[in-house]
Amino acid sequence: MDIKVFEQKIEAAQARLDSWLQKIEQTDTASDLLLETTEEMTVGLEELQVAIEELYQQQEDLQAVNLEVQKERQRYLELFEYAPDGYLITDRWGVIQEVNRSAGEMLHRRPVHLAGKPLSIFIPPTERRSFYNLLQRLRQAEPITGVELAIQPSDNRPLLTAAISIAPVGDEQNHLVGFRWLLRDVTQLRQAQAESQKQLKRSRLLAEITLKIRQAWELETILQTAVTESQQLLQTQNVLIFRLESDKTATVLAQAGATKSCLSGQKVICNFLPTQDTPGRANNFAGVSQIIPPYSSLSAVDPNQSSETSSQSAPVNLVTTIYVRQQLWGFLAFHDCQSDRQWSDFEIDVSQQLADQIGIAVTQAQFIRNMEELVKARTEELRASNQQLQQEIEERLQIEESLRHSQEQLHLIADSLPVLISYIGRDRCYRFNNRVYEDWFGKPLTEICGHHVREVLGKEVYHKIEDQIEAVLSGREISFELQLPYQDRNLRWVKVNYIPHREDREVLGFFTLIEDISEHKAIEQIKDEFISIVSHELRTPLTSIHGSLRLLNAGRFGSLGEPGQQLIGLAERNTDRLVRLVNDILDLQRMDSGKTTIEKQPCNAADLVTTAAETMEELARQQDIILEYTPVSIPLVADPDHILQTLTNLLSNAIKFSPAQSKVKIKTAERHDDILFQVSDRGRGIPANKLETIFERFQQVDASDARQKQGTGLGLAICRQIIELHQGKIWVESTPDKGSTFYFT
Repeated sequence: MDIKVFEQKIEAAQARLDSWLQKIEQTDTASDLLLETTEEMTVGLEELQVAIEELYQQQEDLQAVNLEVQKERQRYLELFEYAPDGYLITDRWGVIQEVNRSAGEMLHRRPVHLAGKPLSIFIPPTERRSFYNLLQRLRQAEPITGVELAIQPSDNRPLLTAAISIAPVGDEQNHLVGFRWLLRDVTQLRQAQAESQKQLKRSRLLAEITLKIRQAWELETILQTAVTESQQLLQTQNVLIFRLESDKTATVLAQAGATKSCLSGQKVICNFLPTQDTPGRANNFAGVSQIIPPYSSLSAVDPNQSSETSSQSAPVNLVTTIYVRQQLWGFLAFHDCQSDRQWSDFEIDVSQQLADQIGIAVTQAQFIRNMEELVKARTEELRASNQQLQQEIEERLQIEESLRHSQEQLHLIADSLPVLISYIGRDRCYRFNNRVYEDWFGKPLTEICGHHVREVLGKEVYHKIEDQIEAVLSGREISFELQLPYQDRNLRWVKVNYIPHREDREVLGFFTLIEDISEHKAIEQIKDEFISIVSHELRTPLTSIHGSLRLLNAGRFGSLGEPGQQLIGLAERNTDRLVRLVNDILDLQRMDSGKTTIEKQPCNAADLVTTAAETMEELARQQDIILEYTPVSIPLVADPDHILQTLTNLLSNAIKFSPAQSKVKIKTAERHDDILFQVSDRGRGIPANKLETIFERFQQVDASDARQKQGTGLGLAICRQIIELHQGKIWVESTPDKGSTFYFT
């Protein structure tokens, strides 16, 4: 409760009390009135008690608020006192009222001693007018930021540069009573910026000097430019360049500065050079600059007098090595005779850079000096090369002429051949076609060469040969047969050969040879029809004859004499051979015509091998051949009858053509994606030139031997047809006089 409210309640209670007293005096019924007054007084006292309690509560709240305010003020004072920047509070005339520790350190005074001091006493005289103008602006209640002032700490300490921000301070009526100052010491920052600008300026000058040195061509001009510009850049009295002659002598090649005597061209003794007697100093000149005390270290050398009588000297302060092609070439020397100069790290670095550029320029000058000889020698070489090149050009022209002539002849030959010859690139476009293409397709070569295969052959034919094109572009030679339209009318059978064109193991395209085999196909069809008709017509009588001969040979119709028995046996064997020949021909005929169907079913390699071996066991016994096999249980899906026929054909050949007492082996093996069967013998073998043709019809290694062995020449052809119908492969490996091994998958 507010104090004024409490006072008002006290006054109201007093007024009521006075009113009651007046009523008591005016009435006779004093007792009644006293009772009423007492009750009202009791109520007033209760209200007064409540007001007192509220007053106590407000006093406690006020004490808590005062305590919190004290804590906040203490926190503010600590922040103010220990802030890294300087804080000042002055009146409107610039007299210091309050200051923190950082500001005291900047002004080099204890904060308690700064109160009451005008801030202007810490401003240098040259800056005070600006300071007063600043105060004048501040009195207009204008905040100021981003201003820098020079501060003069007490005890004549070095000037400081302070970045300041100032804000006006007002009273409760917003009247200006002072200013709040923030001071930040930026002296080191400004010094660093000044030094950076200075180094930047020197770096630019160094770049200009380097450019002047590098633009010169003559060695004397290069060296004189280097010493002149270096003397101006580093503001030293003398700069010299020495050409090292020996461990202790050098020739002065260039000089610039205030030295009265001219040492250029003279030999001098360099006492600062490392010697064998001072190994500890030998590394001082290994590509780095070295500061030398200002003692007499250069002496002119007179060839007629010893070094002890030398008369000239100059103190050297800074010496930098010059290297040419990684060899010590000389020195760049800076010295100052009249002052004890302290060389900065930047100046030492500049001297090293200048020495490096001089070394590069010297290398360049030496190169240019030798350029004429190099150019002369190179000119002779070029003249000889030109003559040789001219000769090579003439030879190449002759070769090109020969190639052109050969190419023309090749085109004539290609055009005269009755086959379609072309070259197709990886983009599957024709790059070359012979004239036969014009007759075949009824188009000029301009509408064929450069066009896509699909466009020339048509989409239907292209779809049929697309897989073969992919195969030849992968590097395989391809041969196949298909029907190709002739002049967009009739279909003709052609044999196509694709030959890949490789260069650096990369297939760039492929050659095509297409041969018209329509007549050959017609002849084959006539032959097949003839064989089919003859075979069917022969099969029935041969079967009857063969049966009759077997009955006669068995003595069913009486016994014959020995000559007759021999004739009957011979006739039976030949008839049996004819029956097998007719059966083989009919099998091949059915396969070629597509009438043979492969009925694949689950079976086991062990069962197939065992059955084939047991079937051929009697023939092996008759030929005195040992069959060796170990059945391996490998499940597969195939036509068991046709696989068994393949195995028996291979075993029959191996037994017939193996010497007595030899072994015929049967093996099976499971591979990654197929099963490998192999039949090996120890016979005479197959010549290398017949390893491919042996699977053709009626192809035999030795016809006379085949007749003796009663072979038909069709067994291997049937085997190949069966395996190809299973999408497998069959081949043979053979070594003459050591035997053969037939494989199929």
